[in-house]
Amino acid sequence: MHKPNSNVDIIKDFYFQFKNQNKQSYRDLIDDNIEWITMECMPNGGRYIGKSEVFERYFPAMLSNFKEFHAIADEYSDLENGNVLVLGRYAIKTKKHNHDINIPFAHIYKIRNKRIHMFRQYTDTAKFHRILTD
Repeated sequence: MHKPNSNVDIIKDFYFQFKNQNKQSYRDLIDDNIEWITMECMPNGGRYIGKSEVFERYFPAMLSNFKEFHAIADEYSDLENGNVLVLGRYAIKTKKHNHDINIPFAHIYKIRNKRIHMFRQYTDTAKFHRILTD
């Protein structure tokens, strides 16, 4: 497996491994005590600490709202202090609607010791609310 070198490489690898459902590979990129912060008005939004909170509590609950849910990264920017900005879109299908819905996002990651230490999400929560309650 390719070992990422830069902070941007680490994040690109995370999206690739997550998309391909390589559970052990993407979990290896995450710090054991990760802080995962999603918008409060997102399904199951809030602050989660640690791998088990993120992958065994947050993701299963959040993904249960959707038929399909993909985070597609379009642009990566290496910022100061170990931060990486990712701009992209969520490509989703709800359980009620079978058409594709795209919602833009900004994700900020903090890298420490070659591991993802923090994730913070910004997105259009009003659009999520509309599509889930229509």
